[in-house]
Amino acid sequence: MGEIPSSFECLGARGGHGHRPSNPMYGSQIQFALVRCGFDVLPDLLELITHPNAHHLVFGAIARILAQPWMDRQPKQYWTPSIYGMQAKLRREAELIMLQPDPTLQAETDKAARKLTALLGANLQLVDAAKPPLLLAYSRARPNYLMAT
Repeated sequence: MGEIPSSFECLGARGGHGHRPSNPMYGSQIQFALVRCGFDVLPDLLELITHPNAHHLVFGAIARILAQPWMDRQPKQYWTPSIYGMQAKLRREAELIMLQPDPTLQAETDKAARKLTALLGANLQLVDAAKPPLLLAYSRARPNYLMAT
């Protein structure tokens, strides 16, 4: 029990920045609650993606909310890696590989994707700008198969 107050004291000493004390049990409960709220909370979550600690809760909640329409269409079962295969099969059968099953949700999904990719692009530019010159020359000399068209 003494470990928790000392973790918060360390966090306070750093001005509230950096690694936070772990709280996975309650973080999952918050994500599940946000998923139950559905697409209604998506605009508010998208406003929080630039928060310094967004990766602790916000990104996972957005991903779960966006995946929920497909999860609702498959049989209820415990999570296993085979669920990804089941979702892929459902999407192929519906001819909606990269789309939501309900067209009314697609606009919100696209908006979330645009905001997240813009944030990712900005972060990648920061990383690229911070590379040491030798590493930058090495990365440009090697072919990048992910970016190939």
